[in-house]
Amino acid sequence: MRSSGKAYGRRPERGRTGLWIPFVLISAVLLGWTALAMATGHGTGGENPTTITSLTLAGDLPKVDGVFVTKTVDIVIVASFQGQPPPTHIQICESADFSNCSWQPLPFSGRISYRLTEGAGLKTIYLRARHLGRVGQPATIMVKYQP
Repeated sequence: MRSSGKAYGRRPERGRTGLWIPFVLISAVLLGWTALAMATGHGTGGENPTTITSLTLAGDLPKVDGVFVTKTVDIVIVASFQGQPPPTHIQICESADFSNCSWQPLPFSGRISYRLTEGAGLKTIYLRARHLGRVGQPATIMVKYQP
């Protein structure tokens, strides 16, 4: 028996449009990830958003030979950062290797409360920041504690 050319029980052929929708969806997802990476600074080779540009102490504290002088152990450090978006976490301590110093969320204001270690004298405070796992170079500020 000869076929009439019609395929009974099958859908008529519609071309290759069946592959178009998955291709468009996959492309959109990949482009979305690329846009996200560019918006967060990843994969672009752009500037590191964790660069600390300045550290200063809040309040009207005197400065002697470039060193802040305080009479209290509780201080507030004001940090400025380069790049966008700003870092999300900071480490702050008096140890250059950041031992025994955990990451903490960076306050939106950039004002960081810190308690100096016991004992009068000159202290170096180290601070570094990170954003999405990218850790910036540490910055320091010198404080002389005179109770």
